Amino acid sequence: MNNKKNIDKKTMPNNIHPQQQQLGNDYYVNRHKKSKKNYYKWLSRFFMFIAFISITLTSVSSLAILKLAPSIAVDPFLITNQNETKEIVRVEPITKNMASVEQLKEMFIRYYVITRNTIINDD
Repeated sequence: MNNKKNIDKKTMPNNIHPQQQQLGNDYYVNRHKKSKKNYYKWLSRFFMFIAFISITLTSVSSLAILKLAPSIAVDPFLITNQNETKEIVRVEPITKNMASVEQLKEMFIRYYVITRNTIINDD
């Protein structure tokens, strides 16, 4: 007998190189482990790339929102109408020194009294 390893004929394909037959089953086990390791390495790289892109887009979006937030300003205006035709008569910004501050206070007080004295039926 020669010094070659015993080869299991059931697990080895017939069309392999004679040098690979000398290696036996260990060759296929190592080859499978290596290909599996390589697959998981590329899979982890892919997920790291996706995570990096996601974090980058989230941070850029957050910075854009923070940059635009101070440019938003709300300026309230008092719009008064003269009759029921919904015709706009005057538009004036609400400030402490506005001309119709007394009318505005009277309107809020009227609305408060009406709301307070309204009885709502429970159905």
